Order: sequence, then C-alpha cells, then structure tokens
Amino acid sequence: MIRNFAILAHVDAGKTTLSEHMLFMAGEVNHPGFVDDGLATLDYLPEEKAKGITIEAGLSTFHWKDRQYNLLDTPGHIDFGIEVDLALEAVEAAILVVSGTGGVETQTVSAWRKLRERGILTLIFINKLDHPDSRLDDVLMEVEERLDVRPVLLNAPIDTHAHSGMLDVITNSIVRHDARGKETVVEHLDVIPEALLRLRTEASEFASGADDALLEELLSEKEITGTNLVRGLKALLAKGTHAACYCGSALQCRGIRQLMTALGLFFPEPPAAEKNILGTVVRIRHNRDGSEYSLFKSNVNLAEAKWPKGFRFSRVSAELFEPVQEIRFNDIYAMHCEVLETTLGMKIGMDGKPKGEAQSLAHYRKDAYHPLLHSRIECVQAEDWPRVDRFLQLLMRSDPSIHVQADTANGGWILQTVGEVQLEVMLSRMQRELHCPVSAGQPQVVFYEQLRGTLGPRRNTFQAPDGRSLEIEITVELDSSLHTNEVKFLCELDTPTSEAIESALHECCAAGVRGVGSMRATKIKIHHWNAPKDIPIPWINKVCADVFSLLVKPDELEIFEPYMLMELNCVPDYAGNLIGDLQARGGKVREIGGDGKNVKILLDIPLQRVFGYSTIGRSISKGTASYALRYTGHRSLQA
Repeated sequence: MIRNFAILAHVDAGKTTLSEHMLFMAGEVNHPGFVDDGLATLDYLPEEKAKGITIEAGLSTFHWKDRQYNLLDTPGHIDFGIEVDLALEAVEAAILVVSGTGGVETQTVSAWRKLRERGILTLIFINKLDHPDSRLDDVLMEVEERLDVRPVLLNAPIDTHAHSGMLDVITNSIVRHDARGKETVVEHLDVIPEALLRLRTEASEFASGADDALLEELLSEKEITGTNLVRGLKALLAKGTHAACYCGSALQCRGIRQLMTALGLFFPEPPAAEKNILGTVVRIRHNRDGSEYSLFKSNVNLAEAKWPKGFRFSRVSAELFEPVQEIRFNDIYAMHCEVLETTLGMKIGMDGKPKGEAQSLAHYRKDAYHPLLHSRIECVQAEDWPRVDRFLQLLMRSDPSIHVQADTANGGWILQTVGEVQLEVMLSRMQRELHCPVSAGQPQVVFYEQLRGTLGPRRNTFQAPDGRSLEIEITVELDSSLHTNEVKFLCELDTPTSEAIESALHECCAAGVRGVGSMRATKIKIHHWNAPKDIPIPWINKVCADVFSLLVKPDELEIFEPYMLMELNCVPDYAGNLIGDLQARGGKVREIGGDGKNVKILLDIPLQRVFGYSTIGRSISKGTASYALRYTGHRSLQA
C-alpha cells in the first residue's frame, strides 16, 4: 500500500522540521536535521542551506503502520509556488502546517486554495505549541474564518504548551512525554480528562452529521468506538465542510505520532490505474553535474526485465539515488532515460514512447504564473554561451514559471522570474553547477501594455533593396478573454509565409511600444498580404514591424503594474512607522490585527515600491519586522 502526500505551509511555519521529525519517528534517519543549522535532510541544495528555506520540493520515503508513504516537502516561499503545484500533481493527500504563533498567514491561504481547487484531502497540523506565545484556540478560529472550513481537533496538549504530553481523541488515550522526550502511551484511563471527553463528544457530533449509523449510536448513548468514529469522520471530510486538525510541536516531537497514524486512517485510496500506461512524468530535474532526470509516478507493477529499453529507475531521497529492480503502482522514482526527452505531464506507454497529450501545469495552467521581474543576463566568456543556453532551455522546460527570451542582438538572454529570490537562486545555481561566470543586470519590475480598443485596419508597403515590394494590412484589438501575454492571430491567408508573419508580429507585441513591457491580451487580424515567393525572413520582419509601429501609437496604450498583498508582522512599537513608510510608497491598508505582543498588517501595494524592502523594513523596525508578499494582479497606472 503506497500513498503519496505533500506538506505545505507559509514560510517558517515549521514544515521542513515536521518532515524531518516524521522521517525520524519512522526510523528513516538517525537524527532529525535542523533547518537553522543547514542540516535538514530534504533541504539539500547549498542555496537552501544558506537561506534556510526550501527551494525544491524534497522527496523522501518512509514506512509507518505497514504502509509506505512518499513525502514531498514543498517550499513555503511565494517565488517557488511552481514546486508546490507540481508536487500536488503527484499526490492524493496533503498536510497543511499552520504556525501556532503566526496563525493563518498569506501563503497559508494560498496553499489552502491550491488544495481546494484540486479537491485534495488535507489534514491541518497546528505547530509550535512549545512556543510561549502559541495560541491554539485563536489559531483554530483563524482556520475557520480565513480558510472557511470547520476544524475538528483530534488531539490536544495536556498542558498549555504540550510539554508533558498529548490527548488522543481517536484512541481515547494519552501520550505522555518524560524530560528526555520518551513517549509512553496510556490507553486504559481510569478517569478520562474533561478536555478529552469534550473533544471526543464534539468530534462524534460532527461525524454523526455524515454517518447515520453513528448518529443512532450517539442518540442511544452507546459508547462510540474509534473505528466507528473514523468511519464517520471520513464521510464528514469527504463533504469538504470540515477538516481533521492535529496540533503539537514538530521541534519537540509532540503530536507527530497521532498525525502520522492519521495518514493511514484518513488518506484516500489512489486512483485506478490507466491501461497500457507505464507512468507519468511529474517533475524534471538536473543533478549538480548537469545531467537530467525525471521524477516519475509509476502506473504499474513491473520487474526490471520488462522495462522499456534505455530506461532506469531509482529510489530517490533528497539527492541520493538507490537503483531498484522493480517499480510498483503509485510509487514515485527517479527515472533516467537517454532515449527520450521528457516533458512535464508526459504519459509514457509500456513501449517507452509518449502516449497522448501531456496533461500538466505547463499546458493547462499556462497563465498560473505571472513573471514579475526581468533581468538581462550574459556570459562573461563567449565560449560558455552554448552551455548556458542549454541550461536555460532546461530550466524553462522544467519550470513553467520561468521565461527565457534570447537577446541575440546583444548575445545574452532576457530572464523573467516570479520574484527576486527565485532569480538570485537561479543565478547562483547556474554559476555553481556550470562553473562559468554569468553577469546579470539589475532586476526590473515587469509592466504590461494594453490597448484601449481597436486600431486599424492599416496597410503598409515595404520596398525591398532589390526593387521588389511587400504589402500587409492588419487590425490590432484588445481581447480581454485572452491570457496575459497571449497573442491571438486571425489569418485566412493561404501562404507559406504565414508562420513567419505571425512570428514577426508576435515579437512586436513582446517588445511593446512604450518600452515598459509587452502587450497583453492582443488579437491581430491579418487582412491582406502580398509578396513575391522566396522572400527573405528579415524583409518580412521589417514590413511587419513598420505596419505595427504605424498603427499602434504610445497614447493608444494603457500601462499596468503588478500589485502585491503584503502581510507585515512586527512588534507594536514600530507598527506606526512601518505603516507610514509603506503608505508613502503607495500602500493601502486592508486590515490591522494582532494579539498585543505582535501586530499583523495587510496592505495592497505596488511591487515596484517594495522591491528589495527587506533592508528598509529591518532598519525601521530594528530587525523585528518580517513580511510576505502575494501577487494579486496588475492594475492600471491611470486608475
């Protein structure tokens, strides 16, 4: 029995610490690695160790209660949201970690939305109850209010901060901890603690609303067994109105045993196997030496002798590979294949060949990632150009949130990323793994240009140097139904140069007119084209560029800039100064809250005004403030 699940959270909620201690509890590691020390098993990249954040979704395997689990530890930082989305393509369930001190934060909400959109069953784990500022009851209320789901608490601390042990609602028992952290399970209680009795009654009442048999037992005042309670809770969770909630301390190993046992109680069965399909590519990655491999979800049970020729599979844990002699249904492996260039979502048949259309994020969610920064990069040494170009093409193929455009005129590339941390990490990995120096320009915020209406038709004639002429007539208009940066062509011309014409006009839209960004949501109608046969591509580019510049003038365009939701946390002493500074930068306060010890502020603010704000915020607050950003959309500068 193999189950796949992901762990999601806001930055610093303790997600990776929870992953480490789950592996430790299951006996997969001798000692849990600590993130602050750069020793976390699943944070294996040097950039992850240096920054103390997860960048790539780390994969590891453990066994618990006679089942195998594949755990995907996902990033909490907004710049690496693609890793979260791709991980969710491979799992049947998830754990959402919520900080017991920070509560429901910006990325907590984003992660929850992703899970709900995909209908992935999710257990909630409220962490950091060992912290003196933890507030379990307040966080449970935040879960209900901000995530719009009713939490059903299935364990609880014996004391305020989970130091001495945990109550277990399902088994009606107590897990005690001694000074060394050793656990003792007390199953037969002479007197059931009032808190445990209250939680078990509450869970039974919730579950009875989805299970008639359980409701009958409850009304007849029969004792509710753990088996019947689980059955009712599973039916309740399937409705999506309630979520099973656990709490504890990942750092102190409190509440983790109950959470891990819940994996087997509540996680769903995997979907049925597809016929004649070997498996699906769920991620494309590369090693430090530049070699490529895929994370592959198997659809079959198959011994090595029957694998397609040229395929090898390994068990993967972080960056370690262990070759296997068979693959099993619903398991995840590193696939090494020299005979096939894989793509995200590619389904591979039993013959080792692609089957059907690749169904993945890169295809059906191509507008899910908005590049917010762009930077020009170039090689310091000309001979490194081919290697860097191959590396960038691999990045773009494996990561839909990255966009690379060759700047052939200047011998470099224009690199677009979700944020500055992603750009910084990518440049660091490029120099470390390719062993060649790469220079990067100052990152700039990505703006968009958008037409105010319809322009044209407009005809233009270009006289070529050899005396021949080319003629084109187009109309350009706004089509708000299109994705960001998408350009749609309407052309009924039967000419072999149609593809070249569309490519030239697409480059005009990508370059923009006012010099601040590309044109978005643009539809171009090509009404007329007249040109001799075998016309050179540069001439086609010229006539298209000319007609585009004659038709689209700067005053016909509206400029849009990216806005972010900023969640700022600070001590009360500096809240006023920080709000004042951010308001001066164009920020508008949405909400101010807190618990007296800390202030939480939500603001809408243009990204350009807070680019690199970390240093400024730390200076104003004397190092006590932290913030997170979430993209909310582009807004008109004229608004």
